[in-house]
Amino acid sequence: MPAAAEMLKVGIYEAPPLVFDKKSPLLGIYKEIFVEISKLTSDTFEFEENSAGRTLDAFNAGKIDIEPGINPIWRKNQLVPGLYSVPFAKSETVLVSLPGSKENRRFLRTGRVVGYEYPELEDQYAKQAWLTVVAADERGLFDLLNRKKADQILMQSQVARYWLDSGRIRKPERYELSEPVEVQDIMMRVHPNKASAIPRLNKAIKTLLDNGTIQKIYEHYIHKNAEPKTGNSEKSKESSGH
Repeated sequence: MPAAAEMLKVGIYEAPPLVFDKKSPLLGIYKEIFVEISKLTSDTFEFEENSAGRTLDAFNAGKIDIEPGINPIWRKNQLVPGLYSVPFAKSETVLVSLPGSKENRRFLRTGRVVGYEYPELEDQYAKQAWLTVVAADERGLFDLLNRKKADQILMQSQVARYWLDSGRIRKPERYELSEPVEVQDIMMRVHPNKASAIPRLNKAIKTLLDNGTIQKIYEHYIHKNAEPKTGNSEKSKESSGH
């Protein structure tokens, strides 16, 4: 018999179009995927919104059950690496810079969000003399770049393009995006305490990939201006962070 449906806490942090602030009328890609999963599994998903760093701490402490959009290599050094669903999409990481920001630099100050790890870029850090500077979120990374506190910033390509197309960044045409420096499959990272949920998640993700639902969700947010949904699913709930 299939495992019974559960209430599962999902740790998220603002990174539009993947996740929007809870005050936004837009759900974002990840929340919409969970709404569709809930229709197939009858699980209820409660969203715990916090910073990326605090979400990592909450997962390690067993206070959240799922972290979406993760590759195992990014969390291999965590206290609780987690278990993983099948992949549901790919993530491309790019470098964002301003003209001249990388010229005549002995070291390249490279911005990243606190809690984000890039193990496959370790060789580049060594060979190109990258020095890490951090910000709480992607908005903070752009601020570091604009204040010349960073020479380049690492960012998921869809998030970078969202910010540059959103009208919230001055003179977006100034910014330069590199070719992808990392491409990874992304999955649902599941706490071992909720291992029984993985078969349900896998079955639902495969269905949503096969019927094109996940592709349509991505296209809604990336290839045209997203509009608010008429209402949230009764199977998903908002919650404040820890």
